[in-house]
Amino acid sequence: MPIASRACSVGFPSIARCLSPVPSFAGSPAAVRPGETANTLRLLGYLALAVMLIVFDKQAGWLSQVRQYADRLTQPVWALAGLPGRLGVQLGDN
Repeated sequence: MPIASRACSVGFPSIARCLSPVPSFAGSPAAVRPGETANTLRLLGYLALAVMLIVFDKQAGWLSQVRQYADRLTQPVWALAGLPGRLGVQLGDN
């Protein structure tokens, strides 16, 4: 058993003896590249916009027509995506 862990188990008043040394880093823990901060802020902006759209749609329902149009546009894609599975089931039944 190492000395530091024995000292911690005995109950010395100084907790500094129980902690392992923290390595020092050459740079700050902030973003290393300048573009990372801008990308993070852009992502947070998109997230805030998405939450606002969800809240406004829940309260007023003004995106229901947009959802109907999107549903009509995606139905052929869903049909094509499900085609292999339906063919497999029909071929397995025969």
